[in-house]
Amino acid sequence: MVKLPPPSRGLPAISVQQPRVPSVVKPPERPQSTLSVEPQELIDRAKQLAEAMPQWPDEQPKAPCELAMVRNAATVLQRSADNVTMALKAGEERWRRLAQLLVEAAKKYEGVDADAANKVASAMPAFSATLRQPSTYQLQPDAVGSFVPPPATPSWIGDGSKLLVAQSDNVFLRVRDAAKQINAGDARATALFRFADSWSLYEGKLRDAAIRFRPFESWRGTAVTQVEKQFEQHRVWLNQMAANCALLGQQARALASAHCVAVVQHPTSAQVEPLHNKLLAKRISSRDYEAYKRLQKMSEDVRAEYRKQAGLPWSLINLSMPPDRADADLFKTPEQKAEELAEKQQQRAMQPMQAMLKAQKEEAEKAREEARKARQDSEEEARRARREALEEGRKARQQAQDMADEAHEKAKEQQQAFAKSMGAQQAALAKSVGAGTPKVPSVSKLMGTVNQFANMAKGMAAKTPPVPPGGTKPGVPWVPPPRAQRDSRSWGGRDDGWRDQHTGHRRRRRSADAGGTSAGASGPCSGAGAGPTSGRPAARARLGAHASCPRLGVGLRRGSSWRQGRWHAPDARHAPAGPKRRQS
Repeated sequence: MVKLPPPSRGLPAISVQQPRVPSVVKPPERPQSTLSVEPQELIDRAKQLAEAMPQWPDEQPKAPCELAMVRNAATVLQRSADNVTMALKAGEERWRRLAQLLVEAAKKYEGVDADAANKVASAMPAFSATLRQPSTYQLQPDAVGSFVPPPATPSWIGDGSKLLVAQSDNVFLRVRDAAKQINAGDARATALFRFADSWSLYEGKLRDAAIRFRPFESWRGTAVTQVEKQFEQHRVWLNQMAANCALLGQQARALASAHCVAVVQHPTSAQVEPLHNKLLAKRISSRDYEAYKRLQKMSEDVRAEYRKQAGLPWSLINLSMPPDRADADLFKTPEQKAEELAEKQQQRAMQPMQAMLKAQKEEAEKAREEARKARQDSEEEARRARREALEEGRKARQQAQDMADEAHEKAKEQQQAFAKSMGAQQAALAKSVGAGTPKVPSVSKLMGTVNQFANMAKGMAAKTPPVPPGGTKPGVPWVPPPRAQRDSRSWGGRDDGWRDQHTGHRRRRRSADAGGTSAGASGPCSGAGAGPTSGRPAARARLGAHASCPRLGVGLRRGSSWRQGRWHAPDARHAPAGPKRRQS
């Protein structure tokens, strides 16, 4: 037995020189009473199958000119070659798999003699140990030798794509443009001829490689029939790939030959350009015009013959995949089949137990799922209760805040009403004083009004929050505190004193009968009937150092003036000048 490397390394590619075989191969006849299995033949065949596929051509079918139909034909050639290459790669991979199965079968058949084969045959009636009739397997005549050209539309190509792209050459093309396009390339079509030669040579290599699928000589039995059927499918597919390669070469050679003929027959640019220039300048004669028409007709005829000789348009060669992977059951021994049958019976007997275990597993899974859902529901309920409690607390806080805001608004309104009433009283008082009329209220009435406002302030102080030291809120007027709460900053410690609101000096209150104004004082209270209507202007009235108003009972500072219906404290403009300092 020949030992091969481990399967992980892959089967080595051994170069074997394959001889030519005749068209019909007849295996030698053997007696029908023996089982012939030679593992060495299987191993040798596996080596041949594991050999690498002949390297396919890598030439590019370059278009020899710029005509649209020629460019489309070159594109069809390239895509067809790509499809053939992909199919050959897939076939090489499947051949290696088939070779590996042959090696495994050879290892299992090794050491099997006639007695053992008879015992296996009696145990496994499905496997025949007798020798079958000589194989009628024959290589087709086209397996070796010359290739017969395929018909115009090969049956193995399929429908394909009749037109890869729109044939823009069907539209009218002027002879001047056609001459430029047909001569803008390789006049000898060297790339196309090289492409055709390479694929024609590769067609012969593929047909030579079909010998690896020849019938077996020493292997007889039921299994070999199945294997040879697989071999026949691969051989037919390989011949089909070889025919596709030949078709690629024929198409490329036909296109190159047609191009070489068309380049010679087509009018050149030197012949067309003078006539075309005259035609554009509208100075062409009737004779030249007839010559131009003949050149145009010649161009159309040459291009039509070009298309006919090349056989355009072409169909795209579709991707034809190799046969399916070989089944491993083809190479199994009877012992292996018996073991597999016993294993299947055991699995069939275990099916009820497996079904019961599966049902128990499903029930346990269902119970776990229900417990998980219940746990999720409880957690969701707890989260919902927590959210509701938080929402109730927020609402309670909002309600308390609203009540506080409402109370504050009410207090603010009361303060504004009190301030408004005070402002009205002060405006009325200022109006009466500014008018200079004898309707000025007496001191007792004014004091009564002050006491009344003080009592109102006391009542408001109990309902409104105390005013902070820094002042009230923006937009809320300040309400003066009651008389009992006034400090010494604005009021004196005794009831008989009053601080001037401008200077802060304490001035003692004087009654009307205590004395009159000082000498030289003027104003509304300077005497009986005195006021701003007297002889001197009120805006510039001056008072003495200890002048007083007998009607208001208020002490006035020296330098005060009567302006705009009220007394004003002296400022820098009206302050009297003091004694001048003696200059040394």
